[in-house]
Amino acid sequence: MALTATAPPESVASISRSLGMTDVLLLRGSLQRANMRYSALPVGVGGGKVTLLCAVVQRLSQGGQRRGIIFTTSRRRTERLRDAQREVFNESVQVEAYHAGLDDDVREVLEVQWSLGHTQVLFCHCSNSPLAPFSRPFSQLQPLHVHLC
Repeated sequence: MALTATAPPESVASISRSLGMTDVLLLRGSLQRANMRYSALPVGVGGGKVTLLCAVVQRLSQGGQRRGIIFTTSRRRTERLRDAQREVFNESVQVEAYHAGLDDDVREVLEVQWSLGHTQVLFCHCSNSPLAPFSRPFSQLQPLHVHLC
């Protein structure tokens, strides 16, 4: 079995050949999910990221069952942004950092907390695929993905 989310047909054929796969059953589906919203928010020079993040986190915290995953470019940044949001919101909004440097059991607890709505925002290092292990069906989730550029 070989899995890929976004490989173009040429890459799929190449991967299949290199793995010696014959009679390949190829399943394709849309990446569009009606219950998910993706946003890329431009941030100018001058440190506007934390202010913008505060607005996004505030919006998520007022949305009832809404939750968000905010991707970051490093583990360190993931934890720094989580800490900055904790300073702003104290404990009124539950924010957590999620990355490969955490123990498996810690990541599992974070996944469950986010899936159940106990955590509103996960700051997640880009190399992770945080939605894959979540136990609840996507139809029950309303994540907001934000990438700050």
